[in-house]
Amino acid sequence: MRRGSALGLPVAALLALVAAASAADETELWWKAAREKAGRYPIRTRLLDAAQRPRHVNALILERSPYLLQHAHDPIRWRAWSDETLATARRENRLVFLSIGYSSCHWCHVMAREAFQDEDVARVLNADFVSIKMDREEYPDLDERFLKRLAFLTGSPGWPANFVLTP
Repeated sequence: MRRGSALGLPVAALLALVAAASAADETELWWKAAREKAGRYPIRTRLLDAAQRPRHVNALILERSPYLLQHAHDPIRWRAWSDETLATARRENRLVFLSIGYSSCHWCHVMAREAFQDEDVARVLNADFVSIKMDREEYPDLDERFLKRLAFLTGSPGWPANFVLTP
């Protein structure tokens, strides 16, 4: 027999509703931050609505890093590197997709256009991963550690550096 909630819904269905509600609240907070920051950061997306406004926003809108703000309107539900974000990945038992780059990196901009602004790529990452965007200039120590691993694995480290990590 399946266990139900007080509302008569299976517990899993109730948890899904709560998650959807909190995700909607979170997204509204991000849109509010985007409105408050309007004109103070460059909007770098080709995914615009009929009024030429960005169609997407993510948690990076709350950051100060120019690099992270460049990705604030990607359809990927990016989060900044933090203990809280890593705890979310552990709690949800989801893999982490980590992308490290910096604001003046040519290939980071190419990858943003060709992959991170692609809604099909975003669907996969949003469904299966906790996606983290890291500015190498904010975490030079972590950037160095990850690049050493990339050099060991591929022989050719550089940016953007993308990794799939366990929580």
